Amino acid sequence: MDRLREAKESLSDIELKMEQLDEAIGIKPITDEQRSEWNELEEQRNRQEETIERIAKMESLKKDKVSERSADTFKLEDTKKEVKTTEVKVGESRSATKEAAYANTEILLQGVVSKNDYIVKAAQRSLIEGGHLPNPEQREGGFTTYQDSKGGIFIPTVISDQVYDMEQQYGVIPQLSQEFPIANSRMKIPSVIGRPTFYAVNEKSVIPGSGLNFGGIELDLLKWGCIVDWTNEAGSETGGKILPILMRKMAEASAFLKDDTVFNGDGTSKYNTLKGFIELANDTDKNFVRKTVAETGNTSFNSLTADDFLNLKYEVSPSVRNRGIYVMHPDMEKYLLKLEDNQGQYVYGGPAGTGMVPTLWGRPLYFSEAAPIADGTNAPAAFYYDPSYLAYGNGPQMGVTRLSEATIVDESGNSVNLATQDASALRFTQFFDFQPSNTTTATNGVDKGAFAVLFTAAS
Repeated sequence: MDRLREAKESLSDIELKMEQLDEAIGIKPITDEQRSEWNELEEQRNRQEETIERIAKMESLKKDKVSERSADTFKLEDTKKEVKTTEVKVGESRSATKEAAYANTEILLQGVVSKNDYIVKAAQRSLIEGGHLPNPEQREGGFTTYQDSKGGIFIPTVISDQVYDMEQQYGVIPQLSQEFPIANSRMKIPSVIGRPTFYAVNEKSVIPGSGLNFGGIELDLLKWGCIVDWTNEAGSETGGKILPILMRKMAEASAFLKDDTVFNGDGTSKYNTLKGFIELANDTDKNFVRKTVAETGNTSFNSLTADDFLNLKYEVSPSVRNRGIYVMHPDMEKYLLKLEDNQGQYVYGGPAGTGMVPTLWGRPLYFSEAAPIADGTNAPAAFYYDPSYLAYGNGPQMGVTRLSEATIVDESGNSVNLATQDASALRFTQFFDFQPSNTTTATNGVDKGAFAVLFTAAS
């Protein structure tokens, strides 16, 4: 077994024992025996991390000395085509390793679609040897591990993780909010948005509970899907090069899904019955998302004043106000550039240099294409909220199924019969849910939470 992979597996075993011990302790006071066990595990983990770092350095030094391994060629008996696998070489560069992962993932897709067990196992073996399947269940469970109840396959975890990592380049919610992995049908997590209260304690007096509500947030495995065109002409090498491009596009689409749902969810089946900020702001019973209406007469984006955006900031609870951010559609910037305070000073601070985040009234401003941009009366224009008070969850893996006989509708509204037109498509699925904090605090008798939405005036 590869030394680096073995060392990483040993680290995973130690971390698993730490997780199990933590679950056993729970919220009870830790015993001396448990403390001793925890300290020993922590020391083992530190030593193992040092071992991994040392081995990784040695592998890097050896990479120029390791001879290339030739690629195996497997014959696809059903189609009489030869499928060439890309073997991963010890010490390969990061880019080469990624390319091998993409190529072998494409071969895996081919094997599942053609129901050729030989091809599937060959591709799986290449993924295992390359260290692309860190989960022992994936490595040992056979190719059926990848299939769902409808014959679709799960993208290997390492590829799914890359998609979720790339989301942060495109979406405000993936970049800034609290992410939790959803492993089962429903996950309960602590409500991370409360603020505990300390009380004066006299001898034998009772200390009231307050603040954090453990188990207060529930995230469900809500399913989302999309279909993209694919080609029957792409072999493993071509498909392997197209796959990373597709992964980036999937990351962009997945990030937009999350932003769109959190901002615009209307509670219908289109959004898996989820309600976003705009819908919650219009619900007078949901004080944790405040609706802020612009001053009378400010009925369009062009007529919004600097004070309107300042008032939005003060609609959230004081305890989170100075941790909040503004979020708007990118096209709102042309209106922001004209905003002046009472002294004639511009309040919008554009990015002063590469990588800088623009500001409005001293707070960061992020742009999202999912934010509303439909101008008019009583129209949502901007959001202000503390992103740490919003929890969202991703399912364990994305799934993909190659379609070859279905009839799909492309983005132009045209029907495409995949069977008669010698075409194919990929159906991607993922699981996502979100939950904003419903905690409020009273300010001068008004309940306010961590979220607020600015609307133009009705008249």
